[in-house]
Amino acid sequence: MVVLPTTWLKSLGRLAYVSVTGVFACVVVMGAVIWVGLCGGVGIHEKGSPLNLSGIPVAASIYALCFTGHGVLPTIIGSMKDRSKGSKVLTFSFITCVVAYALMSIFSYLMFGDQIKSQITLNLPVKYFSSKIAIYVVVILPLSKYALAMAPVTAAIEEIFPLCKKCAVSLSLRTMMVAITVIVALIFPFFGSMMAFIGSFLGSTIALILPCICYLKIFEGTKSGRIEKVIVMGILMIGFSIATLGTYFNVKRIMQQM
Repeated sequence: MVVLPTTWLKSLGRLAYVSVTGVFACVVVMGAVIWVGLCGGVGIHEKGSPLNLSGIPVAASIYALCFTGHGVLPTIIGSMKDRSKGSKVLTFSFITCVVAYALMSIFSYLMFGDQIKSQITLNLPVKYFSSKIAIYVVVILPLSKYALAMAPVTAAIEEIFPLCKKCAVSLSLRTMMVAITVIVALIFPFFGSMMAFIGSFLGSTIALILPCICYLKIFEGTKSGRIEKVIVMGILMIGFSIATLGTYFNVKRIMQQM
């Protein structure tokens, strides 16, 4: 009910004010988790296995999920006042995300080792104030990101079916999308496994496979560098590996949990 009104906003300019709260929420969560580890009583002392080969498919799937914002990028760049700065914005965004993911991964591992759960907030002791801040602020993240993530989907549907552009139909469509999300979340309440499945089945396709295929198709027959094409082919093979192996192992995990 809280996130529903944000999906009714069609203007990305207005959605930007909603999304910026998610950025601040991420910073607060990271700061709270690091504070719990360094000064909040948990400490940096846990030790676990540095390499778990059986967990690589799931880990790679979740990592692919972290970079599945490609569907939103054209919409965001298209709404910028100065589109020529789009590449700089993307570079800065990806570098920021990589640093943030690395910090959270390292600190989570050092704090809880192999006992880390699908969400770091599930490991944090609730008796500490900093832990409570992280847990409460995490609730803000989906509220701030959901509308922006759904914007390209609803926009594509409205382009295919012009009738959906009418105000009443558009509001009904966006409300229905939220309802479907709630139903899926209730049917499949396995957060970690479900996120890993989405990362392997869809994330690797969006972030790795399709961009590489499009690149090779666009530059087919041109004199682009061989080394560059070899790198692209390597990324493409990694994407196919994550999509096949990751999907298999993640579906198996979900079936075991049901």
